[in-house]
Order: sequence, then C-alpha cells, then structure tokens
Amino acid sequence: MRKATGRSIVIVNEIFASTTSSDSLLLGARMMDALSRLGAPSMVVSFLDELALHGSETVSMMSMVREDDNTKRTFKILRKPPDGLAYAIHLAEKHRLTYDQLCKRLKNESESAVS
Repeated sequence: MRKATGRSIVIVNEIFASTTSSDSLLLGARMMDALSRLGAPSMVVSFLDELALHGSETVSMMSMVREDDNTKRTFKILRKPPDGLAYAIHLAEKHRLTYDQLCKRLKNESESAVS
C-alpha cells in the first residue's frame, strides 16, 4: 500500500482468511478505508458480507453457482448485495465431509474394527 497511488490497480484475495472473523472485519475495514482514500480502482475478494457493504464507494458483486448444482460455480458474476449464503456445506455434502457424515463413517469403521 505504501507504493500504491491513485493510478494503481489493487487486487486483494482473501487477505485475512487465516485470522478470526472479528479480526478479519477490523483489518478488512481498515484496508477498505485505505483503499477508498487512495482512490485507485480496487477489487477485494472476501467471504465477509460486511465488507461488501463497507461504504458508498463499494460495489458488491458475487460469483454465481449453477441452479441445478450448488457445488458448481459458473463464470457469471453479478452486481448484487451479499446474500449470506455459503456454498461450503454443499461441497462438504458432495464429498461426504459434513459432521454427520463423518460421524457415521467413523462409527461404522470403529464397529467394523471391533468385529
């Protein structure tokens, strides 16, 4: 950011994903404020809906998923407010990795080991 100017193009991809949600929101808001002051065209990719609503200069866009299969992303991006949906559960279900699915598999495996 120290070298960025109003003529820069800034692209940020999930920069605070490894922090807690509250830290991500705090740091993300500070970053968004700095980008706004800079005035450079910027794109911030984030799973935090609150950042999409950060300020009047912020435009929210979302990548879409197929209507018939929520585990498949499309290449379509729409200008729209965040909807609070996370598609991770659909991916977890597809690969049998939800909590319930894992518990059932572990239970079956432990019962098989005892037999």
